[in-house]
Amino acid sequence: MADTLFLLATTGFFGLCAAYVRGCARIVGAPAADPAPGGGHAPSRGAEDPR
Repeated sequence: MADTLFLLATTGFFGLCAAYVRGCARIVGAPAADPAPGGGHAPSRGAEDPR
């Protein structure tokens, strides 16, 4: 029983750490996996208007 609780606690802890690191990377502004042209925040100057 103690082994199972330890395993669940360890898994949960590392899951929280991974979520925290991903959140911090997003807040700090780490580049996305496939950023859009111009940094991914706004369309680049020559982008067509989709309307």
